[in-house]
Amino acid sequence: MTIDKQLPAGTDRRREQRQTPEDVAAMRRLHELGWTTKHIARELGCSRNTVKKYMRQDGWVPYAHGHRGSPLDGLEGWLKKAFRQHRGNAAVVRDELKRVHDDEVSLRTVQRAVRD
Repeated sequence: MTIDKQLPAGTDRRREQRQTPEDVAAMRRLHELGWTTKHIARELGCSRNTVKKYMRQDGWVPYAHGHRGSPLDGLEGWLKKAFRQHRGNAAVVRDELKRVHDDEVSLRTVQRAVRD
């Protein structure tokens, strides 16, 4: 595990790092040698629950980066056209979005959707 990052004082190192495939392989090797999860966690600078998780799994699994989606997904073309038509007035676009698509969103959501 690489611990050469400079972190702000008071930062918990364990929460700042993600486990790499090499880290998990090291955990599994130490576990096979009879090390306890507590000892492995101390040695590798992670939590005992992290070690337990990887012992239950069949090795390293990449982190899921889910896309939450947006209420405006699929309307990108319509939004750009409406934004140009209303000369960059996102408030008017939001009002038209409510009228045409019955989609009520905040002004900030519309602004994010139409920014270049």
